[in-house]
Amino acid sequence: MLDLNKTAVDPKLVEAGTWWTVRIDSNGRVVGDHIGPELGPEHDGVAVMRIAPTGTSFDRAMEEERDRLYASGEEKLTDQQQQALMGRALACSVVRDWRNIAMNGERLEWSQENAARVLSMPEQQDLREYCYAAASNRKAVRQRQIRDDEGN
Repeated sequence: MLDLNKTAVDPKLVEAGTWWTVRIDSNGRVVGDHIGPELGPEHDGVAVMRIAPTGTSFDRAMEEERDRLYASGEEKLTDQQQQALMGRALACSVVRDWRNIAMNGERLEWSQENAARVLSMPEQQDLREYCYAAASNRKAVRQRQIRDDEGN
């Protein structure tokens, strides 16, 4: 029997997102781990991002960005345009916050504009892919999983 309670998501977390660590592994790839809905003192100084799951808002953002490019006269999107489009859509619909993120040694404060700029850079493909993969992880916002993780 399929118990649908096992797939129920927490609507607040779907909107707000959950925290994920972000780091560069020994191969130079962007990786991280799911933390949960709240940060603890052990995360002070750790690079983290609050990421909401993909869904209709992400799909809508992709559509709006694509329409904007086509309206400007583009007939076919290049790979670079498609990556920039995805980065802007992630910034306005999935990435909700970040802390302890830097670029060229300078702290990069969270703003949707900064997120859109960084995530649309061609050289930030790994970060884009990490954000998309984290946003695709529904387990992070499942109510039952959250209760189990908290020991309830």
